[in-house]
Amino acid sequence: MIDSDTETGNLRRLRNACRAVYGTPPFLVQHGWRQRYVERSDSDEVVFAAPLPSNEPLTPGSSVQARDDGHGPIVVRTFEVRIGRPTMTPSELMATFRRCSNDFVPRHIAGFVDGDREVTSMDVGDEFVVEIPGPWNGPVRVDAIDDTSVLLITLTGHMEAGHIRFAVVKPDDEGYRFQIRSWARAGDELFKQLHLVAGLAHEAQTAMWVHTCDRAVALSGGARSSPILVRTERLVDSDNSR
Repeated sequence: MIDSDTETGNLRRLRNACRAVYGTPPFLVQHGWRQRYVERSDSDEVVFAAPLPSNEPLTPGSSVQARDDGHGPIVVRTFEVRIGRPTMTPSELMATFRRCSNDFVPRHIAGFVDGDREVTSMDVGDEFVVEIPGPWNGPVRVDAIDDTSVLLITLTGHMEAGHIRFAVVKPDDEGYRFQIRSWARAGDELFKQLHLVAGLAHEAQTAMWVHTCDRAVALSGGARSSPILVRTERLVDSDNSR
C-alpha cells in the first residue's frame, strides 16, 4: 500500500514531467514574445534602499530555509508592472491572488499545490508547494498577510533561501503597481551555479514572474501602462560561500 506522502510525491513528479514535456515549448515562445515590453536592470549595491525582512520566521511550522541558510550573495529581485484604470481595488486584486493563485502563474509550467489539490486560500501559517519542472519544487509558508500583500518564507528543499512577497504598491488616482519581490540567497550550491553563473534558473524565474505580472494586469480589469520592470540587485560582500 502506498502511503499518502509517497503518493503525493509520485503525483507531483508526474505533473512536473507533463509540464516539462508539454508546457515548456509554448512557455518559452510566450516569454520571447513578452520581451517587447520588459525592461531589465542589474546592479551591485553596497546597501539596499529598503530593509530586508527579518531572517527569523514570524510563524511556527516546518523547518524554514532562511537567508542565512542559503549559498552565495543576498539577491533582491523585483518584478513590477503599473496597471492603469483597474476595475479591482488593490485589496480585491490581492484577495483574488490568495484565493486563485493558480490563475496568476503559467499553469502549463507551474502550480500552487497543497498536497494533491490546488491552493484556494492563503492564511498566515499555511504551507504549500510551488511546483515547477526541474530538480526543485518550492515549499513555502505564509509568513504574513495584509490587505495588499502576501509574504512567503521558503522551507527546506526550496531552490532559494529567504522571502518572496506579492503585493500591490504605490496606488494613485489612475491605478497601482503589482509587484513581486524576493530577498534571498540560493538554496543550495547547484542553484547558485545555475542562477548566478549559468543564468538558466535566473531566466526561468524571470519568465515565470513576468507572466504573473501580465496575468495580474488581465485579472485586475485594467491595462498595462508601463513596461514590466525586472530589477536584480546583489549585495556587495554578502557572499557566504565557504
